[in-house]
Amino acid sequence: MSKRRELSRREQLIAILRHGGAMTDEIADLVTDKFADEVRAEQAAEIDRLRRENELHRMQIGELCRGTERMQARIAELERPAIEARRNKIRSTYTELISQAEQDRDFEGASTLALQLRESEAKWAAEDAA
Repeated sequence: MSKRRELSRREQLIAILRHGGAMTDEIADLVTDKFADEVRAEQAAEIDRLRRENELHRMQIGELCRGTERMQARIAELERPAIEARRNKIRSTYTELISQAEQDRDFEGASTLALQLRESEAKWAAEDAA
């Protein structure tokens, strides 16, 4: 048995054209070349369309990111008074506890509370810097 080689897509198109009435292989070649050119042109147009669409999406993503940043800044601005009020209450509580510990002559307790207050202040400063 002899093995028949597989025809390329181009050879298949030429055979179809020849069978369908193309007078010569040259005419079949021209039709095939014309079809290939049209396919390449369609692909090039699709590539251009996809590139434009991709660029549009990139611009939209950028605008969404900028909008998100603006909203986050506004949320932080609106939350700031409540955060400061909470921190002031904590400061006041620590100050009262330190004063009470000193009146009770619990200097170790007063020192521990003062250290905790300084740690809280450092943590808040780091949060504000972030």
